[in-house]
Amino acid sequence: MGFGEEALNLTRSDVSGKDHSGGDPHLSVITILAPSIRDPSLAPPGKGTLLVHCPAYFDYQNNWQTGEGVSRGKEYSTLKKQYADILLDRIETAFAPDLRRHIEVMEIATPVTYWRYTGNTMGTICGVKPTAKNIRAGVAHHQTPVKRLLIGGHCAEYGGGVPIAVRAAANASLIVLKEMNQQEYSRLKAVMNGD
Repeated sequence: MGFGEEALNLTRSDVSGKDHSGGDPHLSVITILAPSIRDPSLAPPGKGTLLVHCPAYFDYQNNWQTGEGVSRGKEYSTLKKQYADILLDRIETAFAPDLRRHIEVMEIATPVTYWRYTGNTMGTICGVKPTAKNIRAGVAHHQTPVKRLLIGGHCAEYGGGVPIAVRAAANASLIVLKEMNQQEYSRLKAVMNGD
């Protein structure tokens, strides 16, 4: 497809910053990741992988046209396909004409999908939002009320995604090592600090 970079961002210059993160597929920023550029083993020879992300919210069009108890039916499937088509239209127009012609497998996830699989509030893919209020309140933390039970996922740090979850896991490891093995604690701490 000619994607020569691992990550691309598609934004509109005629809308506000608020619209870029507002969840409207016509206006939101779109991030396109092509991980198979860096690691070709992620796809069969001659093929590639694309991940398309944009801000989306659980309450979009009546919770994605779900029914009672967030049950998913035909309306839900239709809406998420329409949403994906809008994003693909924008990507094709901007820099990948005929992208759809090359798609062999496509999975579409919504905040409802993330909620179903993770139980995260409102289907968020992030842990704790790094707002001044949350930071002052110490919302993100590794400790729990249960002795020696630590949080090591993205809810233990501010922000979200895989890098934040990895950092949280490494920090939880440091907490355990500090108590159990000072030598290994010092070694891991030095690595994490870039020493």
